[in-house]
Amino acid sequence: MTRKQISLIIIAFYNLYMSLSDKREELHHKAFLIMFKILIIFGIPAFASFFVGRWIDVTHDMRPYGSLIAIIAAMIISWSVVIRLYLNLTKEYKALDKLEELQEKEANTEKTNT
Repeated sequence: MTRKQISLIIIAFYNLYMSLSDKREELHHKAFLIMFKILIIFGIPAFASFFVGRWIDVTHDMRPYGSLIAIIAAMIISWSVVIRLYLNLTKEYKALDKLEELQEKEANTEKTNT
């Protein structure tokens, strides 16, 4: 077995024993932690672009353009990382919603069978 297969099996067993409310709670906690990550994702590149831009301005004597280039590059990098985080979190919420729908369908079919 490969590592990926083992990790998928562990995740499957973990998901079987967690209730939906626990999963939703875990996703809310994960979203909260992502907010702090976003703060860091935007803060560190902005802080670094300030110094890198100033260094480019002074070294190459291109006063406003070095700072602008550094800030634009930092924003592009930050937004691409944030969008990737958002897409991953959205995918997890959609998977949880599908799981909830399946469990509701199973509960409805059990009610109609009894």
